[in-house]
Amino acid sequence: MRTVLLATLGLTVLTPAAYAQTEFPAARVAFFNADRVTAESALGKAGLARLEEFQVKTNREIQDQNQELEAEREQLQRSASVLSPDTQRERERAIQNFELDLQRFIEDAQAEFLGIQQEVERNFLVTLEPIIEDVAQEKNVHFVFNWPSVALYYADPRFDVTSDIIERLDEAARADD
Repeated sequence: MRTVLLATLGLTVLTPAAYAQTEFPAARVAFFNADRVTAESALGKAGLARLEEFQVKTNREIQDQNQELEAEREQLQRSASVLSPDTQRERERAIQNFELDLQRFIEDAQAEFLGIQQEVERNFLVTLEPIIEDVAQEKNVHFVFNWPSVALYYADPRFDVTSDIIERLDEAARADD
């Protein structure tokens, strides 16, 4: 009886393990570095250039407005002794309004930058995702991870498909031109 019970328990324990081994094949895994793809691919570089161009233009406008604001403040200080109190208050209000307008401009520019960034990322992903899928199928890979943004503590460099993805992304960009 004891032997039959142990044999039954052994089959029960072994059966799920044996079933799992036959049900699921060994998974093949690869990874790529999305930051590197963005930095090195033509499409990624174009998106980064668009964002940088917007930042440079906006920063220049903010700097120009800040200089204008500072000039208005200095002008008020220099002429404060000869201005009537009403005129001085009027200029102070004008400077306060200028400051508010500048703050609104900065907030609007930040919102516009985020919108451009989201559009660039969306367009990049629309092109990137099918390429990742193609490379994965070509390499007979079941899963592709974005390294290092996942908690993957070791990755054999032989499974890095980043260069393949960059190459395909650049080919797709050339085909669109």
